[in-house]
Amino acid sequence: MQGIFALSSLLLLGHSRSQGHKSRLISMLQANLVKSDRESVMQNLIATMLLYQCEVCDTASPGELWRLYLCGAKKIIYAASQSRTLYRHDSGILMDWIYYHEVMSEFSLRHWAERSINSFCKGPLAMRPNNITADELPASDRITCPTDVLDLVRNVCKRPSSDPGDHSPYNNTDMGQIHQLRQRIYGIIGEYGTFHDNCESSLTRQDMMTSLYRYAALIYLNRSVANISISSFSHRRLVREGILLLQNLGFCESAWPLFVIACEAKEDEQRLQILATLADTRRELGQRSSHIPLIQHMIEAVWNQNDLNIESD
Repeated sequence: MQGIFALSSLLLLGHSRSQGHKSRLISMLQANLVKSDRESVMQNLIATMLLYQCEVCDTASPGELWRLYLCGAKKIIYAASQSRTLYRHDSGILMDWIYYHEVMSEFSLRHWAERSINSFCKGPLAMRPNNITADELPASDRITCPTDVLDLVRNVCKRPSSDPGDHSPYNNTDMGQIHQLRQRIYGIIGEYGTFHDNCESSLTRQDMMTSLYRYAALIYLNRSVANISISSFSHRRLVREGILLLQNLGFCESAWPLFVIACEAKEDEQRLQILATLADTRRELGQRSSHIPLIQHMIEAVWNQNDLNIESD
């Protein structure tokens, strides 16, 4: 409960009011780390990830402790005597949630971190075993971001080799996996035409958010690996459909797909829709929207750079 209190206090009352709960949670975690039974391992994972979430949400006091706690969660998973038992019963959604944050951290480290990173934390460890698929679970037991998107982003964000003579981070096997994941996602959303037509009324919000993640993943693949022209029909289609879906959603609680899609907006109408989505998100999320000004600043910087590139062509 101290972790819930710490995160709630941070979001509702601010940094200083959460510190007491965080300190108690850290003390409890330190005392419990020596236990290796499954229940204690799961409790330690939850506590560590709540500390991580506090650091991610604490925009008033940004730092690198989030990396420390995420690496701590990885070490707990690695040290578990039988890692497959972590996926029993209702704990699969917890492991998927950890995997999501592992992959998002790989995205962040790829684009913004320095090269000196603790080698132990060089890859996600919370992937589902091959014999357990998220598709078999009811929607309430799944995270919003589908695992095919996480797998694709994880492969795209592969760390570069430590060999100075190796200039490409991807070998033939890597590219084969990326291609298979790309085809799998296109097999779900379709290669041609509109992705969703006028069926939004029959889709739940979670369904629409899941689709948004898939559009964003393919856009990111195009921009980072596939070397597909941003003026190509297939790329413009992804951007158009993503922005239309953002319009239908009204606000977007997931920062990653919003950021990736928003950066691709080229037309004034598209950019106005993105700004409207950002404003609606700030209103809807209230005190949980402290990250939105930073995201908007980065998006507008990308737009300015894209406009300068067009003018210089």
